[in-house]
Amino acid sequence: MGVCCIAKSPHDPNTLFTGSYDENLRVWDVRSISRLVNETSINLGGGVWRIKNHSVVPRLILAACMHNGFAIVKVDGNEVKVVETYNKHDSLAYGADWYRGSIRDVCKMQHINYIN
Repeated sequence: MGVCCIAKSPHDPNTLFTGSYDENLRVWDVRSISRLVNETSINLGGGVWRIKNHSVVPRLILAACMHNGFAIVKVDGNEVKVVETYNKHDSLAYGADWYRGSIRDVCKMQHINYIN
């Protein structure tokens, strides 16, 4: 099935990530683009429409998975695993981004008392 998104790793110039309609997130090494870095890709369900690398934490990826909500994926060597998901909504997940502010800012916006 078709590729929906491609993201270059901000921490490794030789690594690309792809998401596709076949519901898989794949890791590629541009030095050998004809084969995957990891022979097994991770199935996230619902079609991987958008992927976003974390700007500070290497190999942590946020994925918008169309019919299956959102997933945070950690790529560690040859291991690719889902560390968190969110699918408590009824709409399609086509976009995702990381929040770059502090937890205090979020609490202020939501009128929540933040305690250290």
